[in-house]
Amino acid sequence: MKTLIQNYSSGKISIEELPFPTIREDEVLVQTYYSAVSLGTEMSMVNLAKKNLLQKAISRPDLVKKVIDKVKQTSLTEAIKMSLNKLDSPIPLGYSASGKVIDVGKNIKNFKKGDFVAAVGSNLASHSEYIVLPEIMLAQTTQENLKESSFGMLGCISMHACRLCNLQLGGASIGVLGSGILGNLCSQILKAYGSNVVSYDPNIFKANELNNLKINSFSDEEKFKSFVNSSVTRGLDSVIIACNVNDNKPLLDALEIVKPNGTIIILGNLDISIDRQLMWEKQVSIRVSKAGGFGALEDSYENKGIDYPEDIIKWTQERNLIEFIRLIDAKLIDVKNIITREESFSKATELYENLVKGINKDDLGIVFSYPNDVTKSEKKNLQNLPGSIFSKQETNLGVIGAGNHAVMTFLPALKKIKGVGLKTLVSKTSVKANHISKKFSFNNCSTNKEDIFSDEEITHVISLERHSDHLETIKKSILSKKNLLIEKPLCTSRKELDEIKKLINEINQLPLILVGHNRRYSQIIKELIKKIDYQSPMMINVSINAGKIDKDHWLYSKEEGGNRIISECSHFIDMIKFISKSNINKISANGLGSSEVKFENFSSTFSHDDGSVSSLMYFSEGSRSAPREIFEVIQNGKLFRVVDFKLIESFEKKSNRKKYSYDLGFQNQINHFLFNANKIDFKENFLDELETMDLTLSLFEKIST
Repeated sequence: MKTLIQNYSSGKISIEELPFPTIREDEVLVQTYYSAVSLGTEMSMVNLAKKNLLQKAISRPDLVKKVIDKVKQTSLTEAIKMSLNKLDSPIPLGYSASGKVIDVGKNIKNFKKGDFVAAVGSNLASHSEYIVLPEIMLAQTTQENLKESSFGMLGCISMHACRLCNLQLGGASIGVLGSGILGNLCSQILKAYGSNVVSYDPNIFKANELNNLKINSFSDEEKFKSFVNSSVTRGLDSVIIACNVNDNKPLLDALEIVKPNGTIIILGNLDISIDRQLMWEKQVSIRVSKAGGFGALEDSYENKGIDYPEDIIKWTQERNLIEFIRLIDAKLIDVKNIITREESFSKATELYENLVKGINKDDLGIVFSYPNDVTKSEKKNLQNLPGSIFSKQETNLGVIGAGNHAVMTFLPALKKIKGVGLKTLVSKTSVKANHISKKFSFNNCSTNKEDIFSDEEITHVISLERHSDHLETIKKSILSKKNLLIEKPLCTSRKELDEIKKLINEINQLPLILVGHNRRYSQIIKELIKKIDYQSPMMINVSINAGKIDKDHWLYSKEEGGNRIISECSHFIDMIKFISKSNINKISANGLGSSEVKFENFSSTFSHDDGSVSSLMYFSEGSRSAPREIFEVIQNGKLFRVVDFKLIESFEKKSNRKKYSYDLGFQNQINHFLFNANKIDFKENFLDELETMDLTLSLFEKIST
């Protein structure tokens, strides 16, 4: 399938041939008939991508801060890698489309094959022949209204801005500064809801488009202000600023024409610096309108489908979309009025190039139309990359997952290894599957991991998926007899662990299954092991300054991540087992307080068969400037300390410090997995991994109770 892509590093825009998407049980597959171009939002992205590195940094200080934090936690090299990875990411352009449902996941309730829908969302409703979305990002429409419905996202954005005006019965007087696509829609929506609307745009064509709809609109600023201040309106209850400029003039104009105690809604991108005295004189409220309503740009809402209860939050993004489509159906707004250009999707690259050059800049609404007769051959999940020739080896690899962890850690490590056939890389996202496969020289890319497990040439699989997918992958690996290196944790619950145990008891020939407990493979840990006297019991102290993460991060999801104990702590239990070389027979643990905080702020103690004692302190409330991971071994009057896998300190008769290159053991573990299978007792190894997962779940249960 074809998708419009922009490279964030170079700014280049192109139509790419991508693998056909695979839907999950809670997703809908839509064949695109139309997609709308959001000139303001998309051109700002296009122009940002064309800036140099310094200009991008100035434009995105939030990302610069993340880089600085990364330097503190790891090293400058790792921070640079993270930054270059972000810059090299391709971006699918577009966020508003319409089309026909051609497939639905088993959990979908509100849509079926053959439905015509409006679709919204960044990285979801993109300029692409096919799109995959959760049902909360869709609304029913009709075949007759498909073209107009492709402006659904722009309708949501306009609708949300209008609602912030505190619309009143009796007709509030509301001004709209800017008559581009959003300003035009705002004016129409306000009129449909019974408001007295007056708009201004210096572009006479845009102003006249609204006049044709019997909305008072001006291109002359003095005439506009005179009308507003006339006896007819006597000032405005609210003003929506729907324009993109580099200064604060629209804000000053809005302050001039709004009534005392009025409201100014900032919808466009502009300078909002202002003299406090001006606001004080009129006691004006200034509100910034965020996207298309409550839920917009929230991962829990857009990707997980967790809705706001209607009796608490009425107008979410989805409900704004449904209402916008209703207004179209009822002919209360005229979207055809704003469509000034319709182009075939095949000409999308040329159109964007013209827009960058300033050609067609006066267009109001632009839509792409798509062919509806895509052949079956174009609907393949597996895509052979042009020019790639697969050279079969003794070890042939398939990789599942192309997130940050894969791109920054595992795949660069694979690039250093010779004698391995890189056959297929799978990612849920077609854009990532194609881009990352090319970047790391795989032969194929796919959106369906079945293409890996059904391939008899593939001998080894590396899985870097979200935790909720681990059980399925482990099952497929065991049944297809493919060796598997899977990112921790092994699973997310007792139920899943029992299911794995049951399965391996039924299998005679078990493939190698390693969990991504990479830290034991670090060179600095090997040096620590050499210093330990295993004839004597020891104390092991592990301190993990985990730091805080966003509360809507998928790790907090019970379905996807489990929680931070299950997600991360098998690492440290594995390290305790590896360093002590003695079985753990007892766990005690206490969390901080009684809320959810305790699951990422706790202290635990482990007793060992040989009399050793270990402790794990894990916390998110610490300082980011402090070390992230500290491992200490105390015995026979000696103390050995590893700090952030960069420094080992020995306190014996004389103290000693030795620095190492930052190394978490990924490279060594991958080498071990790919080339040392014949030296590993598969059954014994997997029983060890099962025990680690069992202990991790026990730790979670102790803190829970």
